[in-house]
Amino acid sequence: YIDAMITLAKVLADTARLPMAVEMARKAVELAPTNANALSNLGTYLADTEDHAGAIDAYSRALQADPAFASARTNRGLARLVCGQLA
Repeated sequence: YIDAMITLAKVLADTARLPMAVEMARKAVELAPTNANALSNLGTYLADTEDHAGAIDAYSRALQADPAFASARTNRGLARLVCGQLA
């Protein structure tokens, strides 16, 4: 069920329905709060909507769930750079 929600959120994001993608990703995270993929995808959709602070939080939670998740680490760094948290 979680995989289907993650896929639906991706389809929504890919078809320029980012607010709906964020909502679906949030629902997936509510049901599976330690699913690193769901958390990382939420971070991506939040970053795409310019919610970089929310994205940083989601990526950080993804890294707590899976410290080896390289794309979450990279994307968190990019979001921090946009927010001016990296000098």
